[in-house]
Amino acid sequence: MRLGILRMQHLLQLLDAPPEQYRPLVAELAEAQVEAFCKMYLRDRRMRNLIVVDDYIAPYLQTHRMGSNGDGFAEITELKRMLAASEKMSRAELARRTDMPIERIPLMRISALLIDYIASALGAEMLWAPGATLCDGIAYDYAEEKKYIASSHDFDRDILASAASMAKRYMCGKKKAEALQATALKLFDLLKKEHGLSGREKLLLQICTLLHECGRFISMLNTAESAYHIIMSTEMIGLSHREREIVAQTVRLSQLHRDELLAHSARFVSDKSEDTLLVAKLSAILQLAGGLTRTQEQKVGNIKLKRKERELVISVSEQVSTVVERGFLKDSAALFTEVYGIEPFIRRKGTDGN
Repeated sequence: MRLGILRMQHLLQLLDAPPEQYRPLVAELAEAQVEAFCKMYLRDRRMRNLIVVDDYIAPYLQTHRMGSNGDGFAEITELKRMLAASEKMSRAELARRTDMPIERIPLMRISALLIDYIASALGAEMLWAPGATLCDGIAYDYAEEKKYIASSHDFDRDILASAASMAKRYMCGKKKAEALQATALKLFDLLKKEHGLSGREKLLLQICTLLHECGRFISMLNTAESAYHIIMSTEMIGLSHREREIVAQTVRLSQLHRDELLAHSARFVSDKSEDTLLVAKLSAILQLAGGLTRTQEQKVGNIKLKRKERELVISVSEQVSTVVERGFLKDSAALFTEVYGIEPFIRRKGTDGN
């Protein structure tokens, strides 16, 4: 949401508003975006705690014990009392009380009013300022990327949780996604030598399986294009813009039919050659996995994959009907065969033929 403190200050300056009018104006400027956020993302859930990362309120919470919860913690009622008291003070007095440079006092007031409004809208009861800043985050990200530090936190789980939440929002079938993911990951692991991809690309494939059906939320007919625009328009925690585009392109490409792939393949890949190859590798796996999980999810547990030179034998239980999968295999395996040079066959256990 575009509710930054500097942006808010600029808007208030354009309105030529005195400080005593900041409270209703901040609420009015934030109302539409916060309301939309609550309707789209929270529904009936209530957020009881807010984590504050800024250069104004967070340092104050860290250095001034506002209540009985310790440094860095404060109940919303304590913030409200601080706001009420600050409105009666001059800039100089407030700067002295808070140990804040006097030129930051207007920004501190705006930040406090915005946090107060958001907390009220969400029904939050507690604030926590962990003492981290955006600069700390940039430094941490760089250090982790360069292997200077090792994190004990599993950020991949956060990314997958974010993707799962997004999938739920766009009514993606959970059982179908689980079946698709299980098959796609089996294929990914079996083809390690062929694709040469890392664990990060495996994570992107998992995200693709979760969001594979999100395009149906907009259009049952044009699902590939709709899915692309949904994914590109939605921020996912932990993914860069490039990775989000790879996911979007992979989901879109994997849903095209054989004739569409031949006619429009140039439109569905990134400009960078390395990304083009990556999207092709992931899309081929995702499309084949989608063809194998087109109907009953129970079939996935019975699937066994085996390489035989340039063939991929997909073995299923004798009790499982594969009429649908066999019928769609030629279409769903077209990209896979083109990318990997391997032709898949479905075989029921106990039979000799493919």
